[in-house]
Amino acid sequence: MHWVIGILAWNEESSIAATLRSLGEQTLFAKAAMDSASVEVIVVPNGCTDQTANVAEAALDRYIRCHEAATARVESLAEGGKSNAWNQLIHRIGPENTDYYFLMDADIELLTSDTLERMVGVLLSNPHAQIATDTPVKHIAKKKRLTLTERILLTAGSMTQTAPGQLTGQLYCARGPVLRSLFIPKGLIVDDGFIKQLVCTDGYSRASDPSRIARAEGAAHLFECYTRLLDIWNHQIRQAVGHTLYTYFTGYMRRKMPERPIFESLKQKCRAEPEWFMLHARNEIKARGFWVMDRGSFWVRWRRAKAAKGMRKLRFLALAAAATPFDAAIFIVSNHRLKTGRVNSVWKDTKTSTLQ
Repeated sequence: MHWVIGILAWNEESSIAATLRSLGEQTLFAKAAMDSASVEVIVVPNGCTDQTANVAEAALDRYIRCHEAATARVESLAEGGKSNAWNQLIHRIGPENTDYYFLMDADIELLTSDTLERMVGVLLSNPHAQIATDTPVKHIAKKKRLTLTERILLTAGSMTQTAPGQLTGQLYCARGPVLRSLFIPKGLIVDDGFIKQLVCTDGYSRASDPSRIARAEGAAHLFECYTRLLDIWNHQIRQAVGHTLYTYFTGYMRRKMPERPIFESLKQKCRAEPEWFMLHARNEIKARGFWVMDRGSFWVRWRRAKAAKGMRKLRFLALAAAATPFDAAIFIVSNHRLKTGRVNSVWKDTKTSTLQ
């Protein structure tokens, strides 16, 4: 059995060593040795202008290659962008016989030493599940005294995690054949939402089944969330724009690609016409008139709040009410950005905290 841990990195020289240190402490490597399995760690710096590749190489030597069952390498890409790095890892860089893939961001810390082992264990014990996730924990959750803004951020995060089949792109484990069936179109920046929908609907061939994504109990990772208002503002704009672009993709698939499941036809189209989705998005924006944003996503907080129970429901409803003016402003600005074509930096990379 062969497992690949893929780490997609864009200008992460300051954080990737800590990420690889926490990775090196995982019990997954000992389990692989006991089970006669192998683990390959592949760091994919993409479009980096710093020393991410060199720092990663040194950290792999120190924390990963010391494990009996582990091999490791750095595969740098000149072109930036998470979707391109993801496609390259799954379809070219990673071995074709990979049984399970872990996808990790390069700026997270694994909180328990058995996080990865628990995640792959879910897939080994549950044939129905195709992807395993853990619990993402914001770094401010460790603070003893929280500001009002930090309390709101933690409540918003817990609201997001109540959705069934929640997939966080920061860390997940998936069956190799499942990921090899996917190809992320260039310009689509909500990669976790894309993966979730195609896996849960089996390429739009059936009703969505969130149980195909299972959470591993006791598995968790820490990430640094945005806390400055300007950073939160820009992040929310990027999320709103990204989700609307994803709805454009979904509409195109349902209208233009009747074959079900769509996996092979989508893969062929992306390879034959790499720019097709960006062209479609621009045409969609021109055809929609004044308002181009997806209206349904504006009410996501309210839908999740109404689905909650007990005191959590009251807390979520209060958050939804308080956030509505902020969300309205986000949607208005995002609509203007799409209408005026000011999404170049979003399509260039998904790491920047500003849209210009």
